[in-house]
Amino acid sequence: MLKRSTEVYTAHTLPLECDIYATNTVPDDAPAVLFFHAGGLVNWNRQCIPPWLVQICYRHGWILMSPSYRLLPQSRGPELLQDATAAYDFARTWGRTKSMPRDVILCGASGGFFLVALILNHYLPPPLAVLSIAGINTFRHPFFNSSTLLVQEPIHNEMVTRALDGPVVTGTKKAGFVGIFHPDKLTAIGSKNVNYVYPPEIEESTEATQRGLLYEYLIYKNQYLNIVGNLDRGYDWAKDPEYGFKVKDWPVSIVIHGDADRGVPLDVSEQMRACLGQDKVVIFVAKGQDHLFELDRFIEDLGPEMDTVRSAVAYLVDIVTTKKRSASCHPSD
Repeated sequence: MLKRSTEVYTAHTLPLECDIYATNTVPDDAPAVLFFHAGGLVNWNRQCIPPWLVQICYRHGWILMSPSYRLLPQSRGPELLQDATAAYDFARTWGRTKSMPRDVILCGASGGFFLVALILNHYLPPPLAVLSIAGINTFRHPFFNSSTLLVQEPIHNEMVTRALDGPVVTGTKKAGFVGIFHPDKLTAIGSKNVNYVYPPEIEESTEATQRGLLYEYLIYKNQYLNIVGNLDRGYDWAKDPEYGFKVKDWPVSIVIHGDADRGVPLDVSEQMRACLGQDKVVIFVAKGQDHLFELDRFIEDLGPEMDTVRSAVAYLVDIVTTKKRSASCHPSD
């Protein structure tokens, strides 16, 4: 049966916690899926995990880890990198020694994928594989720098003042939000619990409510690069033959993305593929789907959009299985 435990993985300004989803019988050499939650780097929390992701980890004997991280704009690029790499080290050494670390699959949804990108661009060793769920791989894409208005009316400074001036936080969503995962959403065998009842949604504070507007505000004001641009390398470097070795070592990145995504356009993923190559970035497109369409979906749910998710999962499983098999055949490599 799946169980959730929580550990402090580091302390940067404040203690940062990581939720760990695993069974009592998880193999010692099981890979960990390190998942960075969505929310545009300004909102949501570590409990915001799509059920289907928990299910595939459960079914394949993988350990799922979902860490908190310090949110923007109080934190900036260096703080995000600090939290991301600390979480990565925690996942690699959880239940293992530094000399025999655990394999890690890096995963991020929407803004959470930017922490994956920071690890890939600034830290070693590379992960076993990478999964992007409509992920923001860079803020250098024109979408984030063209005064894009995602809401009907412009967001003025006074509408987000408390969120901008508030303290460092790691998460804002309360119980009852549809995107929050609870182990009771699954049965003992890991299937959808059709009898699960969502708790009543708790009214959020003014600051938390304002944080719900920060993503749109920062895009409209073209502010993301001002906050994280010093560490956001983009991917144009991959076109330079001088960096061919880095492209060669780049782990295969699997992307799930809707082609009607208004929050993070599909072109953000396609430009990453154009730079790194089709063998390094494999995109599974869900026709007619908006941002995070699979947020509250289960792996057995019907529909062509979930067929897309299942296809991406099958591709990921094949990569992980192949790499694990190869490593067992060449243990000294």
